[in-house]
Amino acid sequence: MKKERECITSHSLSIISSVVLIAYQVNKKMVSLELEARLDNLLSTAQTETADIDIFAPITEREECPICLIPLPIQDYEAAFSTCCGKHICNGCAYKHALAEKEKAYDDPDKRLGLCAFCRQPYAPKDSIKRLRKLMKKNIPGAFMSMAIHYQSGDGVLQSYTRSLEMYISAAEIGHANAYTNIGTFYEAGLVVEQSVNKAVEFYEIAAKKGYVLNILK
Repeated sequence: MKKERECITSHSLSIISSVVLIAYQVNKKMVSLELEARLDNLLSTAQTETADIDIFAPITEREECPICLIPLPIQDYEAAFSTCCGKHICNGCAYKHALAEKEKAYDDPDKRLGLCAFCRQPYAPKDSIKRLRKLMKKNIPGAFMSMAIHYQSGDGVLQSYTRSLEMYISAAEIGHANAYTNIGTFYEAGLVVEQSVNKAVEFYEIAAKKGYVLNILK
């Protein structure tokens, strides 16, 4: 009798595991189909929008630093995204602010430091995910880009290349040029989507036409 129960239990667990696995595979396929549909629509729309743009034409419009009002550098690493106010601040203004804070620390050790150069809110790295989610509700492209990086590395959230790609798609849908580059890298590497150098090149070209020029195909 005991052996029969063990056999039944083992058989039941096996059936449950199979059902769970099938459900997971079906859900994964549905997610994949949804992503493919979004990517195809994104690519088609972007190609239509940029059809008349010369890929080698000078960049005429760039986001300005909210402090110095000078167009932000082309290189992403020369500006920082603030999760408190959702602004990109050029490294020059950020460095000047850091020096000013350092001087205040000498004059008044009790002075509150570690504030954003623009909105003067504390940086609070522990609250960055919460802040990014709020900015995403406001359709701030930089918030989706930052969240994509968090998902890609697993910093503060459960690591997921799929969620990372979804964030890049959302950023691209609301106009972030570099998001197209990052989507291209997913195709080039075969991450989440089927590897396709041709698709990667198409996304890189759109990024270049939209103003992001640092596209290098390995």
